[in-house]
Amino acid sequence: MIKLNILVNNVGTWKGKPTVEHAAEDYSMSTNFESAFHFSQLSYPLLKASGNGNVVFISSVAGLLSVENLSVYAATKAAVNQLIKNLACKWDKDRQAIAVDEGVTVNGFQPI
Repeated sequence: MIKLNILVNNVGTWKGKPTVEHAAEDYSMSTNFESAFHFSQLSYPLLKASGNGNVVFISSVAGLLSVENLSVYAATKAAVNQLIKNLACKWDKDRQAIAVDEGVTVNGFQPI
């Protein structure tokens, strides 16, 4: 059985410009959010098989606060921050359901 101990989702791209100047192709949801979501989703069985897997997300403080000219980037990082919360709650419940100290831990960091 293949196992995975840790997954680090550290991805992000942005175009700093006023919101009204963004074009549809400027949106980075597929890079900033969807890639982290899909890697987590695909890695879960391997992380769970390791008995003590960890997922670490590197997000951004822009997902928590207003940052000038980064509205689109901030929205994608806010989505990542919510994903962190949801996965942490769900995957911790999986751990509690089997009453062991094994499972998958999810953490996120929002550097400046």
